[in-house]
Amino acid sequence: MTTNTRPMRSTDVLIMLAGSLAGVAAVLTAAMLLPTLVSQEPTALTAAGATVTATLRQEADTMALPLTGATSAYWYMARAGGIVAYLLLWFATFWGVAMSGKMTKGALKPALLFDLHEFFPFLAVIFAALHAAVLLGDEYINFQVRDLVLPFTASYEPVWTGLGTVAFYLAAALIASFYMRKQIGRRAWRAFHYLAYLAFVLALVHGLMAGSD
Repeated sequence: MTTNTRPMRSTDVLIMLAGSLAGVAAVLTAAMLLPTLVSQEPTALTAAGATVTATLRQEADTMALPLTGATSAYWYMARAGGIVAYLLLWFATFWGVAMSGKMTKGALKPALLFDLHEFFPFLAVIFAALHAAVLLGDEYINFQVRDLVLPFTASYEPVWTGLGTVAFYLAAALIASFYMRKQIGRRAWRAFHYLAYLAFVLALVHGLMAGSD
């Protein structure tokens, strides 16, 4: 069973542009944290990362935001990113339920309703990735890349941190399914979307149990 794909519209361009801008922010943050992602051996990659880090931290100091490992700025940024990601995931889940229950019927054009349903989880994943990347700069907990990529391997609250990683992967898979509707069929695609509820619950438990708020 297959479904017809719709042609690209101007709203798609806006969505991709907004996502790209968020991605650029994530890349810049990752570049700032590059020295924590590589070994301490003197390599060209480490030297390049140190140069980028020094430049970005100098700019941050100019804006009165010293991004050094000892500051709490990383922790605050990570918390903010995580909260925004959770709210976006909540809204994406609510939006899907509202669409299924016809509560949004007539509010907006159907195509725009679906675009928003597709865009909210995408943006949630961007902020979740930023949330994790910023944590790599915090020296109090001292997260490593492996701790955030592999579930349940972190030294800090491994179970609750791992649930956040699983929720992230589920959300990413749900986003990918938007672009695979034709291949997997509409019925399978709708069934797969029930995982959104699981991702939402896991993200909630992760935030309540692993967060400091």
